Amino acid sequence: MTLVTARLPRVGGGASSLLLAACAFGFVTDFFNKIPLAGGLSLAGAISALFAVLILIHCLSAVRLPRHLMIPAGMQSGFLLLAVTVSLVSGLPISGVQNLVTYTAFIGALHASAALSLLDPGFPLRLMRLILRLSQLLAATYLVLALVLGPGHDLVFAPRSTAMILILGVAVSVAATPWTSPHGAMRLLLLLVAIGASLSRMALLTALLLVTLSSLHRGTWAGRLLLLGSLGGLGGLFLWLIDAIPALRSRMMEGDAAVQVGGLTLNTSGRMVLWDHLFAKVQTSPWIGHGAGSSGMETIKFYAIAHAHNDYLRLLYDFGLIGLVLFVLPLLLILRRNYRHALNSGSPLNRAAVLAGIGLLCLMVTDIPVVFFGLMMGVALLNGAGSAAIIRQHGS
Repeated sequence: MTLVTARLPRVGGGASSLLLAACAFGFVTDFFNKIPLAGGLSLAGAISALFAVLILIHCLSAVRLPRHLMIPAGMQSGFLLLAVTVSLVSGLPISGVQNLVTYTAFIGALHASAALSLLDPGFPLRLMRLILRLSQLLAATYLVLALVLGPGHDLVFAPRSTAMILILGVAVSVAATPWTSPHGAMRLLLLLVAIGASLSRMALLTALLLVTLSSLHRGTWAGRLLLLGSLGGLGGLFLWLIDAIPALRSRMMEGDAAVQVGGLTLNTSGRMVLWDHLFAKVQTSPWIGHGAGSSGMETIKFYAIAHAHNDYLRLLYDFGLIGLVLFVLPLLLILRRNYRHALNSGSPLNRAAVLAGIGLLCLMVTDIPVVFFGLMMGVALLNGAGSAAIIRQHGS
């Protein structure tokens, strides 16, 4: 088997510990985020920057990797070059620095994970086990605190970031163990109830979507029936969670009532007005944007809101149409290849990678997962490891 190769990251024995530590840190980022440092930087931001630098060092080494990662890597390098250049010219707020750190760590971790998984075939299994264990521990901890403090509490872990990182747990759980099995069902229920207790509406809908997609089987009647059953059962679970958690029901049905679906009025928490304002401002620099963190500065100025609540719009505002395409398209290409391999081989790793990527793309509609270190580490490491699995089986 001959590999067509390119100059990309090489990783050694210490890389496994580095990448797994970065993934584990993502689950406790909120705790360190509450510890401020000088200049508006938090301890979490400083640790994230350290991880980004260490991962980048690996990615500056020479390695032989398959041709199918050359195009995504080239576009991602172009994105980083554009992001850094525009940000330096426009003036970089501290939030912009933290954003660039996460972008760099995400791109570096994806390719470092692919390189490591080629050298160490046991790394993907260790990664999936780590995500499952930490997700269950975080979900149980958050639920215990929610029983005392109420849903949506942020005493130790912020509800929004907790819900987003638990999406990783859902993706790996339904890919590794059928959720129709007793063990898989109990684990999944724990994760879903914890996400519901966070009061994050999009995260809950995304989690239910991932469970449904995990039931898809390639063109069999059994698969179609299972999918229909999944949709009905998960719809019922969603309605039960809304009814069981009054605060979640309030967030869904009350508020600005900006969207109406089938006679129901849905609360967008003011996002529609915010999005209209930002989209109008995009026109002032539609191709290369205004620099990292600039969308947050704009929303704080006019609405006292720290971010755009839509990562597609935020990337468009910060880095223009070119930056948006250079960020999203490489991820879609990698997800497409992992999806094809998952269909053909049934690999739990590739299924988890695809589901995690879909979860990220869904959350980007109403949230800011792209600058959340924990979720981005998980998506990067799973998809990098999934790419290596394709190479080992088929070559490139």
